[in-house]
Amino acid sequence: MFIYNLEDIAKKLKIDFDGITKQIVHNGVKGSAREDLLKDYLKKLLPEKYTISSGIIIDNNQSQSKQQDFIIHDAFNCPSFFKTDSNTILPIESVYATIEIKSTLDYSTLEQSVKNVESVRKLYKLPNRNIIRNQYDNFYPLGFVFAYSSNYSLEQIQKKLFELNQSVDSKHQVSIICILDIDLAINNAKELGYKRFILIGHSYGCNKLIYYYYKKQPNILGLILASAPDMVGLQLYRQKDYKELIKEAKENIDDGNPTKILSNLVEDYMYMSSQTYYNWFEKNSNLDNLPVMGNSENWYQFESISVPILTFSGSNETDNYLHLDL
Repeated sequence: MFIYNLEDIAKKLKIDFDGITKQIVHNGVKGSAREDLLKDYLKKLLPEKYTISSGIIIDNNQSQSKQQDFIIHDAFNCPSFFKTDSNTILPIESVYATIEIKSTLDYSTLEQSVKNVESVRKLYKLPNRNIIRNQYDNFYPLGFVFAYSSNYSLEQIQKKLFELNQSVDSKHQVSIICILDIDLAINNAKELGYKRFILIGHSYGCNKLIYYYYKKQPNILGLILASAPDMVGLQLYRQKDYKELIKEAKENIDDGNPTKILSNLVEDYMYMSSQTYYNWFEKNSNLDNLPVMGNSENWYQFESISVPILTFSGSNETDNYLHLDL
């Protein structure tokens, strides 16, 4: 079940990123938006003993890392030598992992990420003062790279990473690279010899595929949409305080607090940030692209699809899902 939740979160994260950044031209503002968005998602997943900061990491020899986008560290026992709203100086002994955040991963940003990760992992940890105490403590801190898209295939990224790692000690190399991109997966499959593609989405994934097709017009044979929801319509149907939540979300965003959690639960079980709720459920949002119930004139994304579509729902679905079988 947890793995399925992660897959769902990944789909939502990509849609949120597109929704936030589609109007942003300034790279600095876009960078802050991508970091705030991912931080919001990670905080929902991490136990309370962990927290996320940005800044630099130092060791007992007064060596310091390069500036880090995300630092995942101990929230209860970790001293900070300097702290502001945007930057923190932390001891290496309290750090579990760092994450480099990129909108697009190319050779230049990959090289920068490799150097940033190396600058952390080569710091010296005092063995008797290490807050992290388990059989894996010699592997910490881990160094991750997260990107929303890439201009290169997975094989090209792998080859470039191998080349860059030739000058980096194996203990100081990047631990994992994660790229959240449908194009990348398709291009990688093409390099493996596959030529015919049908994309399938489930639930929110259906809305993502519709948006993806509208933006990219990919060369595929068709789409399969399983239990495809009308996102806005379902909120109008299920959420009695929908108008109040949309208003609250918009006010928080306008006040510079997009990650602020809404005052009421969504559908009686979900805590949700203002920006996420607004991106998912505001009329004419990127997800408002199957508007059977809520916004009947907003079919332009769906109408851009020129390949066959198979759509279906399970026999035990509620009525508001079943009638979406067009």
